[in-house]
Amino acid sequence: MVGRKPFPKKIKIALGFLLLLTSGSLARQAPDEEYGGAVSQSNVSAPAPTPTQSRPPRPPLHPSVAIWRTLRELKPGSDEIPPEVKKLLGKTTEVAGFAIMNELAYDPSGAPKMSEFLITPVPGGCIHVPPPPPNFILHVKLPPGKSTALSFAPLWLKGKITLPKGLSNRKYYSYEMVPVEIEDYYQHIGKK
Repeated sequence: MVGRKPFPKKIKIALGFLLLLTSGSLARQAPDEEYGGAVSQSNVSAPAPTPTQSRPPRPPLHPSVAIWRTLRELKPGSDEIPPEVKKLLGKTTEVAGFAIMNELAYDPSGAPKMSEFLITPVPGGCIHVPPPPPNFILHVKLPPGKSTALSFAPLWLKGKITLPKGLSNRKYYSYEMVPVEIEDYYQHIGKK
């Protein structure tokens, strides 16, 4: 082989040992005719639920999670707006998320302030990690002269969600919001 170094001996031994372990456990599991050829469940300690057993009800979704799930219905680059999304557009909505700043300013005391930023349902969306898809990004632009403190903690926003004008902007974000209220998420839930 030209240009390739052989695997070190330790890696070959570790891979061989891993293959030996997995092949032995797979060989012992035979298809079970009762389950239509699926792998036998005899080595599982908890029995599978039967149709007569009911699972405990799931707790209700946090309203913000439900909104993010609805927002993801809009397919990036599509002109078609799903009915669930149409119901949200233009209505005052509350949503929680993490800010990715676009524009940073400083107040007279030197504290950093944001006047334009993106909100995503997951923390850490920046150039160092793959960004969330456009349908998971809200572009927030505060009115002129308004700003909010720079925060890496989740934020709670209340405002109207709209679609950006033109499809070219929807490559990067699918929604816009002009918030009426912004506050730290933990302070907000502490009030309730």
